[in-house]
Amino acid sequence: MFAMLLTTGMSHFFMASSFQQMLPDFIPYKSLVVYLTGIIEILLGIGVVFNRFLKVSSYSLIIFFIVVFPVNVNNALNGTLLSGGLESQIPYYLWIRLLFQPLFIWWVILGMKVDDVNQTT
Repeated sequence: MFAMLLTTGMSHFFMASSFQQMLPDFIPYKSLVVYLTGIIEILLGIGVVFNRFLKVSSYSLIIFFIVVFPVNVNNALNGTLLSGGLESQIPYYLWIRLLFQPLFIWWVILGMKVDDVNQTT
């Protein structure tokens, strides 16, 4: 989870214009939103590594994945093709990607349960 969040979080800075294209028109301050969500992903990724921050980071990640899901649905519905993105190479990638969000949430929950087991033994 850490590596995925760190990579995607950093990509918000290196591919900011691509991420801005994904946002629906009604969202203002697209640059700010992209940079803030990148920072959030990086911080939460770091948070899941340290036991002290695991619970709060995990719950925050679950909320984060739920909040960004509508943006990903919007992206799939509108077929936003990003330069160099997988969506231009893999048919239905934007729709397939939606299936991963519940898996990411499950992964976070599983990480919390594993930590609970480790703390009780």
